[in-house]
This record gives sequence, C-alpha cells and structure tokens, in this order.
Amino acid sequence: DVCTTDDLRVYGVIYQYMMNDCKNKAVAVFDEVIKKGVEVDESVYFQTKQQRVFLLSQVGEGDKTIKEQIALTSKVNCHPMDWVVLVAAVFCVGDYEKAYEYFQQAVEQKVDVAELYCYGGDICCELEQYEEAFIYWDKAIELDESVLAAKYSKGFCYEKIGEYEKAKDI
Repeated sequence: DVCTTDDLRVYGVIYQYMMNDCKNKAVAVFDEVIKKGVEVDESVYFQTKQQRVFLLSQVGEGDKTIKEQIALTSKVNCHPMDWVVLVAAVFCVGDYEKAYEYFQQAVEQKVDVAELYCYGGDICCELEQYEEAFIYWDKAIELDESVLAAKYSKGFCYEKIGEYEKAKDI
C-alpha cells in the first residue's frame, strides 16, 4: 500500500479542512458559553474566554481577541478577570512588552487575582526579568495556592536559568 504524492497531498488537504472545521466548531462552542454570560458560572465563563484566546492565537487570529478585551477593559466597571484575559491574549501573540504594559495597568486597577500575577511572572520570564518573575509567581501562589501554573512556571524558569535543584524542588 504505497501512497502516491498526489494521495499524500489529498490527505493533507482533507486534514486541513478537518482542522478548519474543528476550529470553527470549537469557537462556536466557546462563543455559546460566553453568550450565556458570566452569571451562569463565572469560573467556567472566564476559563472559556481564555481557552478561546489560546485557540485563536494558535491560528493567527489573536488580534481579534485583543481588540475585544481592550473594549471590555476600557469600561469603568469591567470585571477584573477581563484584565487577565487581555493580558493572556497579548501574551499569547508573543508581544511580551505590550503584555507587560497591560499587566501593569491591571495591577494599577487593583486587579488582585492569582491568574494575573501568574501571567505577570510568565511575561517577566520571557523578558528575562527573572527576579521580578519570581516575585509575581510567589504573589500568585500567596493569593491562591491552587493555581498550579505559577508553580510549574517557577520550576520551568529555574530550569531555564540552570538552577536544577530548585526546579526539582518546586
């Protein structure tokens, strides 16, 4: 059973169409959760918004989510987690300097949630501001011990900077 090059090309095209269909279905499901609103289940609502950010960033549509979140965070009484989603969106497109600016704005707005400080640490790690990164990850853990992402990030950063014993310990 040897495939011709045209067979392989056709298989690739089929997978490409399947990928696009799956992306569209995932976005539609995420949008359905978001449309139901934050009142139904706040945690699931914001987890879904972040997952939508991750997906759209992976397929080169991250700017869409950034614009949406900028509009939401510019409102006077925006939800603190909308700042987290904005920082996540900018982080996911790899604009770490801009993500840091939004992170700082969120801190100034008194957004005091663990997820924000976890992203703050991740941003600083990408910017090679390691001491600051550890401060933010520790703040995230202080606010909510169950946010394992901060602990994982600390471990990976220790590994990145060659502090393998600390990485192992975390």
